[in-house]
Amino acid sequence: MRDAPSSPSAEAELFSVPEAALREPWFPQLSLRFLLLLIALSAAVLWICRAAIFWQSLWAQCLAILFLTVAASFSLYACFFLTALALATIFRPFVRDVARQDAGTVPPPEPNESGPAMEESPAP
Repeated sequence: MRDAPSSPSAEAELFSVPEAALREPWFPQLSLRFLLLLIALSAAVLWICRAAIFWQSLWAQCLAILFLTVAASFSLYACFFLTALALATIFRPFVRDVARQDAGTVPPPEPNESGPAMEESPAP
């Protein structure tokens, strides 16, 4: 295991972020057509949810439950992904050090001198 950094410069180096990573866009470039379709789809989903709440329509209630289930599943997936990303970012310096120390130190497997163990079957 690695000791904690003893100087402020070592600590800054440990948690430094490359400048190129800061300049990358966080969100992908989306087209205007895609954004308009997304807004239209969101409006349709909200209209179905409104029908489920105010008009007490059974079909709308079923669709609203389906939409909420799908949204909850994707939200849970996003939370797990962000948790894994945060843990990978936190432990990245330790993994690099272990990989650097272990590189080339594992000897290749030794061949078996007697060969593979095979039973000799009697000749017919």
